[in-house]
Amino acid sequence: MLDPVLEKNTFRQGKTLYIHIGDEDAEFHTSFRIYFITKLSNPHFSPELSAKTTVVDFAVTQKGLEDQLLSRVINEEQRSLEDQRVKLIEEVNANTIALSKLDKQLLQKLSETEGDLLEDVELIQVLAETKRKSSEVKSKIQISKTNRNYD
Repeated sequence: MLDPVLEKNTFRQGKTLYIHIGDEDAEFHTSFRIYFITKLSNPHFSPELSAKTTVVDFAVTQKGLEDQLLSRVINEEQRSLEDQRVKLIEEVNANTIALSKLDKQLLQKLSETEGDLLEDVELIQVLAETKRKSSEVKSKIQISKTNRNYD
């Protein structure tokens, strides 16, 4: 029944826009908006409905609110510490992506290697690089955790 509204299937009679809802035609205003609200924690929407609408998830967690509030307070009180935290998060994300790429490369090399694994110099180099990057990412994650406490 709401498909004509969601799809904005309007037609014009004279200078007025109309929309066919159910068995009746109703005037349609171009600035009309409709909002649906649910109290369900994890509602399921069909792909068709998701394609016709914009679904916004306003679910908020206590931890998420704490992080946002703490970030804003630190941003006001100690701007440099907040900048350092943001930089660390970006570095950890970049390093995690690089580590994932190295893991894929390592797995590819392992699957392609024939014969003795210890004789494949390139495989050993990839393994060493993956180990080094993993240690680097772990140390940066630890630094970001200590900075997160803003001691």
